[in-house]
Amino acid sequence: MYRWVAHSKNALATSSLAILGGGHPFIPSNSPLHETFTGDVTSRGRIIAEHVDTSQTLPSQVLRMKTRSSINVAVFSPDGRHLVSAEADGTLCVWNAVTGTSLRRFKGQTDHVWSVAFSPDSSLLVSASDDGAVHVYDAVTGAPLRQLNGHTDWVWAVAFSPDGRYLASASDDGTARLWDAVTGISLRELKGHTGGVESVAFSPDGRHLASASADHTVRVWDVATGASIRELEGHTAWVGSVVFSPDGHYLASASHDCTVRVWGAVSGAPLQQLKGHINWVWSVVFSPDSRHLASASYDCTVCVWDALMGTLLQELTGHTNWVRSVSFSPDGRHVASASKDCTMRVWDVAKPSHVMPRWPRALLNFKESSFSFSADGSVLIVQPHLSSPTYLCFPSLEVTARPPRPLLPYSPIPSPFLFYLDKNCLCVDREGLELHIYWLPDYFEPVTPVIQHGNHVCIGGEDGMIACIDLDELSVPDL
Repeated sequence: MYRWVAHSKNALATSSLAILGGGHPFIPSNSPLHETFTGDVTSRGRIIAEHVDTSQTLPSQVLRMKTRSSINVAVFSPDGRHLVSAEADGTLCVWNAVTGTSLRRFKGQTDHVWSVAFSPDSSLLVSASDDGAVHVYDAVTGAPLRQLNGHTDWVWAVAFSPDGRYLASASDDGTARLWDAVTGISLRELKGHTGGVESVAFSPDGRHLASASADHTVRVWDVATGASIRELEGHTAWVGSVVFSPDGHYLASASHDCTVRVWGAVSGAPLQQLKGHINWVWSVVFSPDSRHLASASYDCTVCVWDALMGTLLQELTGHTNWVRSVSFSPDGRHVASASKDCTMRVWDVAKPSHVMPRWPRALLNFKESSFSFSADGSVLIVQPHLSSPTYLCFPSLEVTARPPRPLLPYSPIPSPFLFYLDKNCLCVDREGLELHIYWLPDYFEPVTPVIQHGNHVCIGGEDGMIACIDLDELSVPDL
């Protein structure tokens, strides 16, 4: 933001403050100023496709644990040493997270268990069940310690506050509840949703609680008073999961509308809509560094996303039935998933990769290649200096064997804007005034000039990565 203001001071001096609102979506997401300006903004510019060198090892399944019935939950312990799974018959199982060995099994209820949470010190386990109660166990022995009663319908989710003092629960009775984690006393009943409450999550500072509901909304509550302070609308179906980012800047929600949405935690502004799943999205979780999201879906896959850019990084396939739950390990290197196929799987996601097809390594050096659009803009042409060209369908970036027909020289569509790069930032020139509008991710190292077709621009980067930026809704003000 500071760079944007500094480099654009001439434009700012001669234009209305509408420029500031227009630039909000392009403020670096880790900037405090992203939350300071809370107007009605959307993520207008975004990377819509990204092609990287997938000759790297793709995500590997490192563990596969089989159980007797479908698994609804897979959760890492805070110390990363254990995993706990919850089965449809009410059985909880604790596993060694490194070897996949089953350490103990215990059954405290006979109904479906939909959610499990460890206390911050890993000493307690709590579960949410169809029986309408919250069950508390000794995480070491599996001994039942107490049962929290008060909900009048299924309990879908439970969560501990970061300091371990409070528990939150979400129920199909349309309420969320706050409990004293030590005594089990019900402290507050949070009412406001008009449908069942499916998920709850505490903010990292413990001051706020987010809830997701079948009424298609997410609400944020003040833990101290129980007041509803914000309602987030945008999903078009049941919202089944909500989570705060560990840095406290963002919220993410997963919905039966097949999308994941990212919101500003303070402003409530919609920042990203992640599309890639082809069926209901059951669960979403942030990585420990807040940079990535993992989502689990009814389409039998787990997707890993760049949370700030909204790009799909990895698609984890192998489950043969819907995936109900997903969890990051505390070090961020692994993802655990739980499925109706009666397996829990652990995946190595430490090396980022992409779902796009492979390129021959010889074509990855953009420094020695020309990079252009076909005449109709439907194909990207990569022409190495001493070898045959590669043709990529746009915007999917899938390799196509056929060159565009007819293969005419590219004629750019007339545009009042000139796009170019200033280091890692996309800029626009309008009547001699420079405006920095889009910062590329830190890991992207551009090595080609910007090429443009209509309202799309592409930039070639190191290691064969291509940033394709959709500026279709970007409105650069008249100067």
